[in-house]
Amino acid sequence: MKTTAAITLREETLQSDEDKKDRVSFNIALDPTDPDDRTKMYVVKFAAGSAEDWLKFRKEAQSIVEAKTWTGNAGAQFRMYSLLLKDYAKTKFIAQVPQVGVTTALIDAGLEYMTRLDYLPIECAKNTVAYLNQVTKPRDLSVAEFLNRIKIINSYLPLMPPPSNVSLTEEQLTALVERAVPGNWYRQFQLQQTLGATQPTLTTLIQYFKVCEVQDPPSHDTRKQQKGHGGGDNDSGDSTRSAKRSDRNQGGHRGGTAGRSQSQAAGAGSTTTRRSERTRGPYCPVHKTSSHSWAECRSNPSHATSSSGTT
Repeated sequence: MKTTAAITLREETLQSDEDKKDRVSFNIALDPTDPDDRTKMYVVKFAAGSAEDWLKFRKEAQSIVEAKTWTGNAGAQFRMYSLLLKDYAKTKFIAQVPQVGVTTALIDAGLEYMTRLDYLPIECAKNTVAYLNQVTKPRDLSVAEFLNRIKIINSYLPLMPPPSNVSLTEEQLTALVERAVPGNWYRQFQLQQTLGATQPTLTTLIQYFKVCEVQDPPSHDTRKQQKGHGGGDNDSGDSTRSAKRSDRNQGGHRGGTAGRSQSQAAGAGSTTTRRSERTRGPYCPVHKTSSHSWAECRSNPSHATSSSGTT
């Protein structure tokens, strides 16, 4: 069964370019002892929009509260939201949060009520986590774009109604990316990590897959043959192919890789032969050679010089 999430890989906005021009600037002191060391932060006023428009507004407003050190200042927060909200949204906020006797708890409760009532269902956070654990990287998104979008969605989780409104950890994001990319990329990466005996991180993972993206782009047929890996055409990223595997991987890394049937291997032809040769020993996708592994390439200065333009 497909998981329905309010926020998906495809960003949804109902605000026009004209709406986004209506914004407020805030002066932020970077160094309180230096009056010249200041910057500006901007927040677009909010009247109405999509669920993501609302979450983006809340994130920007929260950033102002933190930058201005207003976390415990209910009066300043109330004045800020009264300035940033307009039309229906402002009316709803004022109705939920009276100015007399305002507290930060009342402001938080009012914003959560508006989130739940007008934009996101109670199960949204739970569904979004399930969605992230099923999603695969679409062909029209680069590795960097895919990861950036995943991080944005992950940052929205704490602003969604409970339960399950907790951001994924770095380890969980790493496992998510491992599963979401094309299978041949992951198999090559897994081999290099085995040879290099290093624990993969999200940074090293993305560095490697960026190289694969340039040096070894999966063909259309190859993507069809992969079981439970990225490369799909779905815009939203909804997927049921990897539900069982994602249950195993929510807390960490995979222990194995998906295999192929004999008929799939036969249909892959010379491509399968080339891949099998790579998995017999070290392989560097930068130089397309079996003389050394990618881990060795990164640690060797002479190799790094020749590969710097690729990564």
